[in-house]
Amino acid sequence: MTPEDFAAKVEELRAIIADKIADLEENPAWGSGDDRQEVVQALDELVVQAQALSEALQQDIEEGEDAGDEA
Repeated sequence: MTPEDFAAKVEELRAIIADKIADLEENPAWGSGDDRQEVVQALDELVVQAQALSEALQQDIEEGEDAGDEA
């Protein structure tokens, strides 16, 4: 998957989340408590993974800049 493809997937996920937020404003009683807790756990895991990916990407950029400084 190219960086452009991945960025498009991330944007798609962002749009899905934004849509669900809007849906929840209209229908706050969506799903059972157990269902909602399952989604909360999945989102918490997603946040951790997204943060790790962001940090890894930033590290690669910083290491690339450092290598450029040494040349």
